[in-house]
Formats: sequence, structure tokens, C-alpha cells
Amino acid sequence: MNLDFGRSLDRISKLPDSVLCHILSFLPTKYAVGTSILSTRWQYLWTSVATLDFNDSELFNKRHHTNGIGDAEVDLRFTNFVNTVLLVSDVSCLEKFNLKLESLCYFGIVKAWISTAIKRNVQKLELRYSARHHFDGQIPIQLPHMLFICKTLVDLRLNGNISLNVPDSVWLPSLKILEIKEVIYENGDSAHNLIHGCPALEDLHIYRLYFDKQKVLNISVPTLKRLVLIRLGDDAHLLFSDYDGESQHKLIVNTPKLEYLDIADDVAAEFSLENLSSLLDARINIGPCFSGSISSSNLLKLLHGIAKVKFLRFSSENSDDYVLPTINPLHNLTYLELQDVNEGWNVDLLNVFLENSPNLEVLVLKFRSFIFGFLLASVVCWITLCFEIVLLLVLVAACFVYLLGTGVYLEEEHRRVTMDLDFGRSLDRISKLPDSVLCHILSFLPTKYAVGTSILSARWQYLWISVATLDFNDSELFNKRHRTNGTGEAEVDLRFMNFVNTVLLLSDVSCLEKFNLKLESLCYFGIVKAWISSAIKRNVQMLELHFSAWQQIPIQLPHMLFICQTMVDLRLNGNISLKVPASVWLPSLKILEMEEVIYENGDSAHNLIHGCPALEDLRIFMFYFDKQKVLNISVPTLKRLVLTHRGDDGNLLFSEHKLTVNTPKLEYLEIEDYVAVEFSLENLSSLLDAWPCFSGSISSSNLLKLLHGIANVKFLRPLSLVFTCVKPDQGMNIFCIDNNDDYVLPTINPLHNLTYLELQNVSDGWNKDLLNVFLEYSPNLEVLVLEGSIARLSDRPWSPPPQVPSCLLLNLKEIKYLKFSGDKHEFEVIEYLLKSAEVLKNMIIFVSIQIAGVY
Repeated sequence: MNLDFGRSLDRISKLPDSVLCHILSFLPTKYAVGTSILSTRWQYLWTSVATLDFNDSELFNKRHHTNGIGDAEVDLRFTNFVNTVLLVSDVSCLEKFNLKLESLCYFGIVKAWISTAIKRNVQKLELRYSARHHFDGQIPIQLPHMLFICKTLVDLRLNGNISLNVPDSVWLPSLKILEIKEVIYENGDSAHNLIHGCPALEDLHIYRLYFDKQKVLNISVPTLKRLVLIRLGDDAHLLFSDYDGESQHKLIVNTPKLEYLDIADDVAAEFSLENLSSLLDARINIGPCFSGSISSSNLLKLLHGIAKVKFLRFSSENSDDYVLPTINPLHNLTYLELQDVNEGWNVDLLNVFLENSPNLEVLVLKFRSFIFGFLLASVVCWITLCFEIVLLLVLVAACFVYLLGTGVYLEEEHRRVTMDLDFGRSLDRISKLPDSVLCHILSFLPTKYAVGTSILSARWQYLWISVATLDFNDSELFNKRHRTNGTGEAEVDLRFMNFVNTVLLLSDVSCLEKFNLKLESLCYFGIVKAWISSAIKRNVQMLELHFSAWQQIPIQLPHMLFICQTMVDLRLNGNISLKVPASVWLPSLKILEMEEVIYENGDSAHNLIHGCPALEDLRIFMFYFDKQKVLNISVPTLKRLVLTHRGDDGNLLFSEHKLTVNTPKLEYLEIEDYVAVEFSLENLSSLLDAWPCFSGSISSSNLLKLLHGIANVKFLRPLSLVFTCVKPDQGMNIFCIDNNDDYVLPTINPLHNLTYLELQNVSDGWNKDLLNVFLEYSPNLEVLVLEGSIARLSDRPWSPPPQVPSCLLLNLKEIKYLKFSGDKHEFEVIEYLLKSAEVLKNMIIFVSIQIAGVY
């Protein structure tokens, strides 16, 4: 009763997927991914969530650190988690990408993560990296160039140890919100270039420090409505600034639509606030600049700039003898808040505001007790200053002693190294090659070696990401080295997954020539689908997948594989589930190879083959237990066909397999079939070379169809026909009917084009009779290759043709007999051929067993 009542209240299951994805978008990604264990419906639901929120301090650290796992593995697990989510996610328009990092190991891969988000048309990008460069000595995160030309970005927030090296050309047409906090400006134009490359910017928030290279900050944005600017200095560091008597820091604001202004600045000495006709609310907090106090004229510019403000919160620090400016009346001002009024300068400033604010309605005055705080700050400041001076003197002295002691050695070593380098440069020809040639060379290497070249020099560092070939093999990448060091299978698998994920995210190739993936491990079937999808999204031309772990769950192929427009070559091998939809469209596919894959239904092979209108080369390796009972290959464009269909003798009795081939342009045919009981080879008018090999129970009519199908062949090799039947009294025992004298040989059409013939198992009585048929109906035969069988020897005497075939009289020039066993019937065949072949030039016999002590 209670369970039934609970089910009646399960309303969330009735919600559509779009609503559930919207709910999941409010959760951190780790919790959204966690819902995949709830049920089959929830398994991949999170992959459609348009918000990604990662935080390394919350994902693995707490739980794993308590288990004794080190920081390196935690970092590896977090990197692998982000990589996997980005690859599996199928959202093409990302609403939000939030990344918060506290670790120190991610600066290399973060650039790829950001690029991936941008490629998915991200609207809001928030990046926070709290490992400070100046205090921790960490390398800052580098932003990809494509960030500055993203057309979909609406909200951009950057915080922490991030290098802002902005190019001259910036175009962010949709950006409305920009927040930059404590980032590192690589040059004096970075902030200016970024701000003025946003024509739709409405909200700008900048938090800067005294050591920024931005001396002049000019904010002239016609669309800006909200501006928050915080630039703070440190009194202890101001003494060591590049101060030459006058501060170089200036602030210029020209924003006609600005409604809200918040400035906290104790660095700039000059302010210019112009064209603020729409300003309603202002918060101004200015302090002493590098040069000391703000001049009367600059303060006057500041107050005149906010003359039309309605709400004003104002705070400033200056000396008591400062000359107060005469300002214009503030007719719109109705709310005024002054801080630090107990300081003499601000008390006088209160009088100025009261005299020039006729419509003031609310006045808020804030006092503070600053004597103790001032004394404490002064003591700390001077202690810090003295310590830094002493430390600086010690470092200078140490450097002087070191240089004095090693100067002579360095000079001699410099001469020797210079000579070696000059000689090496004269032989370094590879550095002169263009990047395109180097990438082509790297494309012939496995990806692990291509990536390894990144340590060679600065030029090679990112060269591999432009290589259009990706080749992964888990048995070669980490296994040998790590297993010898005692590393477990799980960590090796994790490192391999992380390597593949990282390469796929960093690679900037939009048209992938080849993607090769060979797996022997047992843990990848879940992520492989994402790897394949990533390759297809990059317009892959050749896809090769090999999975040799047969005891595991088979790899599932993504649906987009069967509608890939660019794929030319597809090769599938091993424990791969081939569940082909009814609608397949691979317009560019020319080569298709399927070996030992698992056909989920009887139409899989048929649907795949007939969905390739340009197919030219088809190779299929199948087993008896495949669900493909009838294989119909009717492809007008096919030129090459290789089909291997093997069975187990114990299962042949129940076989119902049939093979139909209808390919008018086929030139090469290789068939090895031990299962099919019926063959139909039709419309093979272009066939030149055939390698048929059959075993099983076959009727004379089916054999006739087979031989008629290859009537136009020029080279026939090796033709092997081994037939079986059942003895009624022995149930499932299988035996050959090689000596079945009443078997009726077919009458075939003349093979006028046949010049090369190879027959196997000629020592079997039936095949010796078939030899006569081919000799009689192949008038232009020039080369004959016969292969004996040591497994079966026929006691039935061979009868030569009643008349010498015309090929023996006119054209046969070479005979090879392979695996000669010394059987008397073999001697009969050889004797007849030697006597009858009048234009024979070469007769070669290869002995397979010891005969009378001679090989």
C-alpha cells in the first residue's frame, strides 16, 4: 500500500527531458553526472545539460585525501573528469561554463577546456584561478586567441592568476557583461583593447592592483550602463614604484548611457569623468596617489563629472591644508553619504556639498576611530619595509660573490659551447622546414611520439596539435613502463584515458585525416563512444577501431557514425557492437572493413553496406554464429570484395546461410566461405581476379551459378572446393565426398579471359575431375598452379580428358605444383601435363614431405 502510494507521487518521472535538464543546470556538474546511476532514462540525460560547473576543491580532494591519495592523483582524476565530461557532452550551444581552480597543475590543459567551450558557442564563461603568480610563483593561465573573437559570448568573468595578453583585433559583438579581477595585464594596451572590442558592453567590473602595467585606463563605451572600478595600492610598495615625481596613473571615463558608477581608487592621480548625462547612482572612494594628494583641479573634474547624480556616496583622503574646489550646484542630488567625516578635510568637504546641494533630502555621515589603526598599520608597514631592505642587501651580496667566483669559468665555457652550437646549427636542416611539412612528418608517428616532440623547443611545443592524424594504442602508451614501477591497472587505464582526452581537447585540427584507436584494456567501453564522436565532429576521413577484449561489454558506436559526410575509410575490428539503424548515409565512404564484429540484428550488415553509395572496397570477416543469415551485396560502385565466413563443423548441419553478390564494376573477388550453402554471383562483367575457397554442402546447380558468375575472370586463384555430407547412421559426423563417383560435374561456359588458374586439393578425386573441366573450357590459359593436399589422398584413378585441351596445345607456358606428396595419382597428373603441354617453358614442383629421404 505504501509503495503504491509512493509511486503515485512520482511526478518527476513525468517531466520532459528538457525540464529535467533545466533543473540539473542549477547543480554543479559532479552532481548532475551523479544522476546517471538513477535509472536508464537518467544515464545520459546529463549530457544534454547546457551548463557545466567545475570546481577542483569540491570534486575529489576531501574524500580522496582522507584515503591517503596524493595531490598528483587527485589532480589527474579531476583533469580526467573534466576531459571526459567535455567529450561526452553533446550540447552544441553551451549556456554557461564555470571553472574554479585552486590546484597548481592545470595551466596547460585549461586553454583546451576554454577552447572547447568557445567551440560550443558558450554564452557565459567564468574562470577563476586562485594560485597567484606574484606570491606563489605559478605560471598564469593562458587564454586562447579564439576567446577574443567569440561571437556568442554574453558574459565573461576572469579572476585570479590569468594572463590577459589581448591582441589588437578584438571582436565580441554579443558581450554585455565583463568582469576582470586581479588578472595579469601583459602589456599597457590589454585592458583598452578588450573593453573597446565589445560594442554591446553594458556592465563592466574591473578590480586591479598597483603593479598593473595599465598606466592610463580609458573607458569610452557608448553602451555602458554600469561601471565598477576598484584599483588599490599598497603604501609599502608605493615607495618602490616607478614614481618619478608625478604619478602616471590616469582614469578617463566617457560613457553617455552610464547609470551606475562605483570607483575605489587610491592609485590614480588624475580623473576625467565626462559625458555622464545619464548617471543616477555613484560611489566614489579616492585616496592618496603615488604623488600624495589629488590636485584641486583634478578633484574639480571629478565632481563636475558627476554633477547630475541623484545618489552619491563619497569618501576621500587629503591633507588639512588642501584648497577645496568650487563646484557647480548639484541640483539632482537627493541622497548624500560621506565617510570619515571626523577627518578635517572631509569635514570641510561636507560644507561644500551642503552649500551646493539645494534638493538634498537624505544625509548620512560615517565617522571612524583611526588613531589605533593608523599606528598599527604604520608599525607593520615600517617593519615590513626594513625586512625587505635587509633581505635585498643580502641577496645582492650573495649574487656578487657568486659571479665573482664563477666569472672566469663561465667565460671559458661560453667559448666552448658557442663553438659547439655553431657547428650544430650548420647541420640543423629540419628547423628550416615549414610547419606544414613537419606536421606531415609527425603524422606518420603514433600520437605519443608526436606529443613527445613538444619538449624539443618553443617552436615544437604546440606543433603537434596541428597534426591531422591521431593514433592511440593503450598497450604501448603507459603499460610497460608503469607496470614495472608497480603501478596498478586502474591507474594505467586512468592515465591512458586522460592522455587521449587531453589530446582530443588540445588538438585544433578541424579536418582529421585519420583516427586510429587500438584497445586491449577492459575499462574503456564507456568513453570510447565519446572519443569516436569527437573524431566525427572533426570531419574524420579514416576511422580505425580495434578492441580485442572479448570478455567485456562490447563497444557501442555513436549514431552519428552512420551519417558521417566526410568519412572515406572505416575499419572495425573486435568486440564492437554493430547495431546499424535503418537509415544510413555515408556518401564519401569508399573503404569498409568489418572483422569479427558483433551484428546485433540480421539487417546490420545489409543496412551499412547499402548506405554507402560510393563504396569501392569491402572486406568482411564473419563467424557462423552471426545473425546475418542472408548476406546480399549489391553495390554498383564496388571494385574490390574480400569475404571470409568461417564456421565450426559442429554447427554446419544447421546452417541456412546464403550469399548473393551483384556488383557490375567488381574487379577483385576473394571469398573464403565455410558456412554458406547457396551462392549467387551475378553481373560480374568487370571481374579480373578471383580467389574463391568454399567448403560445405553445395549442390551442382549452386556450383554452376558460382562458376558462371566468374566466367569473365582473368586470374583465378586459389580455387578450393571441399564438400561435405552426412552419413545417416552417424548423426552429426562430417566426412568428405571427394570419392563420390556419382557426383555430376557442371557444364560451364568457356572462360575465354582466363590466363591464370590456381587449384587447391588437387589430390582429392573430385577436384582432379574439376581440373579437366577448367582445362577444357579455358582456351587461353597460360599459367597453371596446382596445390596438392596432404590431409586427404584419393584412391580413385584420374582420367585425363578424352582430347587434349587447346590451352595445352597453344598457350600453357608455366606449371607449378605445390605441396607434392608423391602420390601415384599426382604423378599421373604431372605426367599428362608434361606430355601434352607443347609450348610449356617452366615446370616447378615443390615437395612438402620427406620422400625416400629427400625433401
